[in-house]
Amino acid sequence: MKIFHGMQVIDKPTWQLLNSSTVVACSGAVRLHIAFLLAGIATKIPVYIAFALIVYATYTLDRSIGCAEDTINNPGRINADHTVGLAAAAAAFCAGLCMLV
Repeated sequence: MKIFHGMQVIDKPTWQLLNSSTVVACSGAVRLHIAFLLAGIATKIPVYIAFALIVYATYTLDRSIGCAEDTINNPGRINADHTVGLAAAAAAFCAGLCMLV
């Protein structure tokens, strides 16, 4: 459990795999909010949550599939259970899709 050097709070590789996309998803929702503000479109909070879930699903799916580049860039994620990541990506995508419909 490293706090300052590397900012690694979660030690388990599967949790790191699941948590690695949350910042990207939140920043995507904030970017969508800024785009709606600039366009002058009033929208509701579930749209932002659905977008964040879909972005989370996309990035988690990308990190769960894994390729040679991922093993070189982040060797700590090799021991992660990628089926859990795929299931989380599918669940997040379905939840976001249900919120949009």
